[in-house]
Amino acid sequence: MIRLKGKGIDTRLFFTGMHKQKSLKDFGCVSTKNYPVSNWLEENGLYLPSGSNLNSSEIIFIAGTIDKIFRTKLGII
Repeated sequence: MIRLKGKGIDTRLFFTGMHKQKSLKDFGCVSTKNYPVSNWLEENGLYLPSGSNLNSSEIIFIAGTIDKIFRTKLGII
């Protein structure tokens, strides 16, 4: 997220799993089960810019920036 922000791409954390949301607990939906995928996404997922106001060049820039970050991280470039 820091690297994307440095390139002018706003992001935010993904979500809180439904089994942890206060509103559902307040409604009586309490789960004692473990949801490892939901927990992983909560810790590692992120939202990227989206919406009908993005133009093609912005989408290409965002995708290219993500590609470059991962290629650099993997030592491909």
